[in-house]
Amino acid sequence: MLKLAIRRQIWWWAHDPRPLYIINRAAQTSVPLPDPTIQDSRDSKTENSSRLVASVFETLNTESNTSNSKLSMNQFLELRTIIKNEIEGASDVATLLAISERKVTRQESLKIITTLANWATTQKVKLADFDTDPRFLQMCKMLGKSKHNITTKSKSEDLDTVLEIKGDDEAARLISNLNIPQMIKVMSALSQKKRRSTPLLRTLSFNISRHADIIDIKKCADLLFSMASLSFPDPVLMDRICNDIQENIPLLQADRSSVIGSIVTSFGILKYKNEKLMDNLISWVLPNIETVRSQDIFSIVLTMATLNYNPSNIDIQKLVKLTKMDLVKPSNWLDYVWSLLVLEHINEEHVTSILNIEFVESLKVDGEIPFPCQKKLSNINGYASVMNNYKGPMLPKDLLKQFKFSYSKEKQEFVALLHGTLKSLLSSETNIKKNCNSEMGFLFDAMCILDPKCNPHPVNSDISQKKNLTRVAMLALDYHDLCKNTMDPLGQVVLYKRLLEAQKFKVLLILYTDFNPRDKLVNRVQYIENKLKEIVKENSSSLKK
Repeated sequence: MLKLAIRRQIWWWAHDPRPLYIINRAAQTSVPLPDPTIQDSRDSKTENSSRLVASVFETLNTESNTSNSKLSMNQFLELRTIIKNEIEGASDVATLLAISERKVTRQESLKIITTLANWATTQKVKLADFDTDPRFLQMCKMLGKSKHNITTKSKSEDLDTVLEIKGDDEAARLISNLNIPQMIKVMSALSQKKRRSTPLLRTLSFNISRHADIIDIKKCADLLFSMASLSFPDPVLMDRICNDIQENIPLLQADRSSVIGSIVTSFGILKYKNEKLMDNLISWVLPNIETVRSQDIFSIVLTMATLNYNPSNIDIQKLVKLTKMDLVKPSNWLDYVWSLLVLEHINEEHVTSILNIEFVESLKVDGEIPFPCQKKLSNINGYASVMNNYKGPMLPKDLLKQFKFSYSKEKQEFVALLHGTLKSLLSSETNIKKNCNSEMGFLFDAMCILDPKCNPHPVNSDISQKKNLTRVAMLALDYHDLCKNTMDPLGQVVLYKRLLEAQKFKVLLILYTDFNPRDKLVNRVQYIENKLKEIVKENSSSLKK
């Protein structure tokens, strides 16, 4: 009979809105919610509230699989509010664990675990007070499908709980309890899951950076790879990793070139340039070149080109001797030859191997040449067009017309700012050519023609008979065109400059750090004007010689 009465009561609650009104009135008047900032004794009202909550949860737990036992959404939210207030008002372990005995949600379990972890960290309670309690372990299992404790360095071998929880801010609080290998494991897992959580990554970076122990080179490589995958080059952590790699290089065995390959690949992806470290890495590779894998040499050369790192005090001839047979994919050979072009170690045989039609066809994926390959093919073809005495194949003109190059939205805004500044400086639109197609695999942002007094001439003027005029090509460089750490132009920018100079242009590089969008127009005009005067003066001096 009692069971039948409870079922009838549940059905009545699910179908009649009046009980919700009664519960709300009870919570607002005769049975107020406890204030978490006040530690008062349990009077009769608190006991009534506890009985109300207990009875409602008893209802939730009884015959939960039947449709008649479901509360309305408002009743469910009311219960969640009560539980939240009780968690926030709890002052001891026993109270929190008692709350977990109810039918709590994942978010409520996370809140309880985080609170316990904070108490343990601040020495408010002892870890032994709860780390083996079945209720605590059950919450960990709910959150992370883990049987291990997540709050201590010694026992937190399985980090699924940290990785699976959805509250990034809450998860970040747990990270300070992990040791270095565990934090690196978390970073790697975030990378694998493509989960770029800024709170978690910042907390990981801070906690890893502040540890005094040197990180071994394999873990440094893992960290770098994760940061590259997540596009998160935290400058403090990067500096820490570079210092630890420096310490580890003398200890590296001759057959561990894969670690070096991984490190330099990550540097290339992150566009992070540290010349001292690169010097030391190359200095390790060259004496061990016989045991270094071809794919690692490829990674090193590609990163050197990406960062425009071409050491003058190190002979890199051994690194630039790979053949097409050493690399598996045609696109890898294209990347390698393009890198040799940037580093100025290319020869006619390399160019011929790329520009023949059979090789071009081998690059196609689903009948199309991928965009990165289009750019590099065009760069190499542009170089061939200005080579002395080159007699090899060139890309067909109808193929080159199919290659379309454009700006990103961010770059477009920066270039438009340059165009507006030039219009104010050079007076007329006829004196400026915008978004110029170099026909060598890139756009340059503006072009103008100036006489020795820096007066502009129309860009369509025939200057073949006027040797005293200066053709200026401008390249606006935003954040993505510069190396991290050094702010040097990337290798592709340096290549574009060389190719334009080979076509008798004087090239002006305009860095976003100097040409600030937030500056007043008059300051931007003055900056460009001074740069143009320097170029014209330099060109006039060279013509006199």
